Amino acid sequence: MLMVVSLSAVMFYSYQNTHKVVRSELQTRLEDVLALAARQMDGNTQHDVITTSDDIENEAYQTLWQQLNDIQSIISNIESIYTMRVVSDRAMVYVVGDNDLSGKDPLLPMTLVDFDSEQEAADYISIFRNEKEPWVEDDFYEDKWGVWLSGYAPFYREDGSLLGVLGMDIEAKQVRKLGSDYFRTFLSFLVPLLLVVILVSILLSRALSTSTKQLAVGMGMISQFDLSKVKISRSLIKEIQTMIDSMNVMRNGLHSFQKYVPYLLVRKLMLEKVEANPGGTRRYMTVFFSDIADFTTISEQIDATKLAEYLAEYFSVMTKVIEKNHGVVDKFIGDAVMAFWNAPEQTPNHELLACQAALGCQHEINALHEQWKEKHENIYFHTRIGIASGDVIVGNIGASNRLNYTVIGNAVNLASRLEGLNKAYSTDIIISSTVYLAVKDKMATRCLGEAAIKGIENPEKIYELIKKG
Repeated sequence: MLMVVSLSAVMFYSYQNTHKVVRSELQTRLEDVLALAARQMDGNTQHDVITTSDDIENEAYQTLWQQLNDIQSIISNIESIYTMRVVSDRAMVYVVGDNDLSGKDPLLPMTLVDFDSEQEAADYISIFRNEKEPWVEDDFYEDKWGVWLSGYAPFYREDGSLLGVLGMDIEAKQVRKLGSDYFRTFLSFLVPLLLVVILVSILLSRALSTSTKQLAVGMGMISQFDLSKVKISRSLIKEIQTMIDSMNVMRNGLHSFQKYVPYLLVRKLMLEKVEANPGGTRRYMTVFFSDIADFTTISEQIDATKLAEYLAEYFSVMTKVIEKNHGVVDKFIGDAVMAFWNAPEQTPNHELLACQAALGCQHEINALHEQWKEKHENIYFHTRIGIASGDVIVGNIGASNRLNYTVIGNAVNLASRLEGLNKAYSTDIIISSTVYLAVKDKMATRCLGEAAIKGIENPEKIYELIKKG
């Protein structure tokens, strides 16, 4: 729309300027014509004797009248030609040539004009007495017959005294035609342009609206820590595209950050709109520890790069199963995995979910072994798991500028020790008595008896978790 306004202003200025140029050209042409016509006036004409309408029959009037007609016949586009002579301080005589006014009210061949006051007469007559050269009115004037431009030139007797003033009126048809043509041209240009601008504005507004809505959806998803990719059309508006690019960078950064910090924790912080600070709370939770048997020996036999690839596949399988069962992977400790349930969100049946995750991990690891066999890769990760539940401290543990959301307490130590006892009992998954009491009616178990656990005062009754069927 601003473009349309600007172009309209330019065209209006151009029209005004053209109007001035045409007017200036007409003024110059009329001055030249007046100068030429004034020189053709006979200085011996007895203009002085023409004083009333009765004088149109005398020789002096006929001579002057003929001179005016001769000039008009030579010079084209002159609508009216006449002479004016001051006869007193309050009167002026007009002698008009034989102009064809085409139905207009004709001027009398000879007119005596009386002014209403001496001042009016003085103001009007002084114009002619003070001018020595031809002059033209500064601007057009318009009446019911058209647009006109008038000019005047003094003519003199042979002795150099002022005889009268020659007047001419030229119709400024060109100006009116130019205005009409220019206006039509203006409309023929402006209307299509306006339609194009409106169409482009609609398209741009739709594109802007679509991009803005998509951007809002994307930002809303990020605020919920939903890092799924949102398809956002590229915007032609630089600022909108910058926002889209920034959002994508932020989403990618959070997606990478999510790999270092538990997803549920970050989502909880974003939803609660709070800053993480050191501190923790006591809560009854279930803790999971896993470890790969004889990993040190395995690592000495395999190239480090290849071993990292195997571990990446192994940890991906473990993490997927744990998170599927609403657990949170706390950390990877070498080849070990630590996870917990019932934080940061309250999780009903967290002991059962941890046991299901343990069995699921064993199943998926066996499937991974089969995949490696098919690739003729002789690698086997015998995984042992320990699960315990109890009161722990959970929260942001660490320094003010470096925190780790984790759990500390006897249940953590017990889960780690139970994982290690699998070697002594030749088992894969051992659970604590508290876990057993929570899942005994839903899971297959085998009592292993009591075991002395390092760091725990009383012996702990332990159980093997067995896959049903």
